[in-house]
Amino acid sequence: MKIAALAAFGLLAFGVQAPPANTPRWVEFDANFVRTQPGMRKVVGFFHRGVDGSTREDSNVDGPSKPVILITNVTTRLEYTFEGGAWTSYPLNVPPQGVRPDTIARNPRQYAPDKPIDGMVVVRFVNPQGIVQFQAPSLNYFAIHTERPGGGRETYSNINIREQPADLFLPPPGAVVTARTDGWRGPIWYPAGEAPR
Repeated sequence: MKIAALAAFGLLAFGVQAPPANTPRWVEFDANFVRTQPGMRKVVGFFHRGVDGSTREDSNVDGPSKPVILITNVTTRLEYTFEGGAWTSYPLNVPPQGVRPDTIARNPRQYAPDKPIDGMVVVRFVNPQGIVQFQAPSLNYFAIHTERPGGGRETYSNINIREQPADLFLPPPGAVVTARTDGWRGPIWYPAGEAPR
């Protein structure tokens, strides 16, 4: 009860309304991921999602010696990036109630059961752009494997459903963060235009 009260206080302190008790919750998890695109270097990294829908991605997109971190923090309404050895923050365009898992009914003709991936039950969905997603219902229909028409692939593995520490979704204590206010950004759990509807 005390933890729940503190969590609600944190949401309200940053202007995000605490959701009703019966609201669907984000499933917290962490995983490894690999992204490939023909003609481009393979990108590998780690992914985390918190109880409020916040996400963190650590990758080698700029090369093995130049780590890149992208954090979308729903509670603070900020996106944090770590690139070139420096932290920067941008405002996030988040609704007052935060971001919640959708509860829309999924047409079984569009979301067809497929072979398990990494031990997880998945459904196969093809969006209007021809992008194939294998989504895990147990992760709020998060796409753990994606295949793009041009040959691009994205796969999440070693998935662990467990609590994610809140400080994962913030820059480290004492870090210098340059605040940018020249543009709003939005938290993205699916690539733009690929979110299933």
